[in-house]
Amino acid sequence: MTYEIPREANSYLCIGKWVEIMESYDNRDETDSIQVKAMRVGSKMLAFSGHTKSEAKPLRPHEGQITFIEDGPTKTLFGIRLR
Repeated sequence: MTYEIPREANSYLCIGKWVEIMESYDNRDETDSIQVKAMRVGSKMLAFSGHTKSEAKPLRPHEGQITFIEDGPTKTLFGIRLR
């Protein structure tokens, strides 16, 4: 699965780090990625505004290890290996 966060938050990510996705929405029909609203990376809790959640299906909290990171002009995509 591919996750999406704002580009400004990419400095918290690195390959091999564990993340806990607290709140996310399955928007793969429109953007081919899961929009993350809140997550924990190490001891840092990150919350993102601006994501629409009206049409997207909410996902249960889950965690995993980061396997790849792709920076774009406005968003960062990353993948995790689920625990």
